[in-house]
Amino acid sequence: MLEELNHWFPNTDYEFIEDFDQEDLTPEIIEENFYLENFEKRFNRKMLRSEMSLCMKYKKAVSDISNSEDGEQFFILEDDVIFKEDPLRYVEAMNNMCNQKAINYDCVFLGEAWIRKGDNRDIFGKKEHPATNGLCTVLYKKRSLQKLNSSLKEAKITQPMDWELNDRFKDLDFQVYWGKALTKHGSVLATEDENFKGLKSSLREKY
Repeated sequence: MLEELNHWFPNTDYEFIEDFDQEDLTPEIIEENFYLENFEKRFNRKMLRSEMSLCMKYKKAVSDISNSEDGEQFFILEDDVIFKEDPLRYVEAMNNMCNQKAINYDCVFLGEAWIRKGDNRDIFGKKEHPATNGLCTVLYKKRSLQKLNSSLKEAKITQPMDWELNDRFKDLDFQVYWGKALTKHGSVLATEDENFKGLKSSLREKY
């Protein structure tokens, strides 16, 4: 991931969320942040610690960005994405188009994830809720992340993070768009290609 960041974002600050690995989730952290009974009632299973870890890391990323001093737009990336083209050039062109057409988005999903694997279409469109497409590559406006941060502070998590954000986005009336899939998702590629086996995810039942 460092190679990807240094290549595509050479003059951009970034942060890896190293807190909240699954082995570091204490009972206190879990109690403070999750309603596990609600999860079990809805999904008829226990929430995986790997799912809780992803939730907490995403929540921290949202919080850290919301409280940062600089920047108006931020990518939140999973650490196994592989860029297919220059993201900064694409985002600049996308923003110019949005300005010309008076499109005001809160976030744009820009990764293949599972349901868009192999998707190279040059698309841009608003999605009705539920609007997430995995969480591997999402561009947010900072003001939108600040709203999401407040929501995540106010109510505990009851679902896997992409499902959770579907509900939060709807409640916050987020304007969610899907753009061109700029990244491949390493853990998805690992299901079919041994060259990516180092990117396997504990969240995928196929392993």
